[in-house]
Amino acid sequence: MTFPSQQGNIASATKFTPHQIVYLEVSGDRLYAEVVQMAEKRQTCWVRPILLVLAYQENVFAETTSQWQDLRHCSDLLCPAQLLQLALDTEIIPFLGQLQPAHSHLQGNPAGQQKLHQFIGKLWQAHSSTF
Repeated sequence: MTFPSQQGNIASATKFTPHQIVYLEVSGDRLYAEVVQMAEKRQTCWVRPILLVLAYQENVFAETTSQWQDLRHCSDLLCPAQLLQLALDTEIIPFLGQLQPAHSHLQGNPAGQQKLHQFIGKLWQAHSSTF
């Protein structure tokens, strides 16, 4: 298995497997997601958003909900595999511990949808040639 470097580069040959936690990063924000399926021929991953951490800083845990958004209710995404990076347990566990029970997010969250939309817009602008 290949692990990302601190700079966040992943070889395009990396194969992700279902249930791995990965992230996309742009402008200091990180979208954490669970891999649903890898389309190896297209080097594309189907991912299910978990949460968006705004202005992510290593070794700093979010203490308020304004620093991150629960996105478990949002739509799944198809992303180029080369943009995805494996998440370390130590990065994601502090946030997972703060999530509400799964049934509490079924009503949807328009603010989370908007944040995800903004993040995807920034990601596309930063990596439009990859899409």
